[in-house]
Amino acid sequence: MPPPAPAEEAGLTRERVFDAVKAVAAISLALFSLYSAIFGVFQDMVQKGTHLALVLLIVFLVSGRRRDADSAVWRPIADLCLMAGAFAVVFYHVVFYEAVANRWGELAEWEYWLAIGCIAALLEATRRTIGWAIVILALVFLLYALLGPHLPGMLAHRGYSLERVLSQLYLGGGGIFGTPLGVSATFVILIIIYGAFLEHSGAGRVLMDVATGATGRSRGGPAKASVVGSSLMGMISGTAVALRRSSRLTPRRFVAALVSSVEAVIPVAVACATAGPGTPCSTASVRRSTPGRCVSTAKSASPASRSSLPVPPTEPAPPTEIEG
Repeated sequence: MPPPAPAEEAGLTRERVFDAVKAVAAISLALFSLYSAIFGVFQDMVQKGTHLALVLLIVFLVSGRRRDADSAVWRPIADLCLMAGAFAVVFYHVVFYEAVANRWGELAEWEYWLAIGCIAALLEATRRTIGWAIVILALVFLLYALLGPHLPGMLAHRGYSLERVLSQLYLGGGGIFGTPLGVSATFVILIIIYGAFLEHSGAGRVLMDVATGATGRSRGGPAKASVVGSSLMGMISGTAVALRRSSRLTPRRFVAALVSSVEAVIPVAVACATAGPGTPCSTASVRRSTPGRCVSTAKSASPASRSSLPVPPTEPAPPTEIEG
């Protein structure tokens, strides 16, 4: 077997380095999350900053790993700069937590550039994972906050300075390090770790098999099995938000394979996403299905066929007494 070309060897070396660093970052994130869940969470900025820094590092590592081995030389260098910069601007809150907290949200001179770098890193990570839609939406609202006095009609407002916008986003409690990131750093990440453990250990499939065995042969069985399996997961996790965030935890990915009718997939998936509270809605949409198959009643019967359905007999009204 001929030895690999220098370009291929460089690409393989880069992939191994990316995989090793990604594994270290993922293990560190999991251990940090489990430690804070067992022994108590850290200060807000420390907990959120560490969580976000490791997540951004993993995002850029994964997206950099996907690049071809024969890509341009500047791309891995750009990825390394993005990784280092994103980790530094977010981990700044952890290292200088006391100094930042004592200034009560007031930006220092060098923190303007850190705030701009943090926003740019988040937008780039969002573009790589989700696409341009959320990035454009975020930029529109940023421009709306800055250009308020120049907007026409009811859209106009007094506007906010760049300093205030950066301070609110980078240091404020309602910006990047707000409540959604806190929920992700304390609850959602644990559900994701738990879901990954169930997936790789096979326990998640056991719950789905139990639900399928209990309801699979009844009318609307696939839909009922999806909802029951998600309800079993919901009783363990206790949160519908985390179930929607983590596709590994819910049996929603089995819905499309189990439910053969397109019209019935949407209500069943909604019921699965909320871990069972919407079950009556999904059951109503598949109540006329055949065993082992889900068929929606919204378009299954024409108006003529609906009018020909048997009407249950009504009981005669009891005779009324006439007072003399």
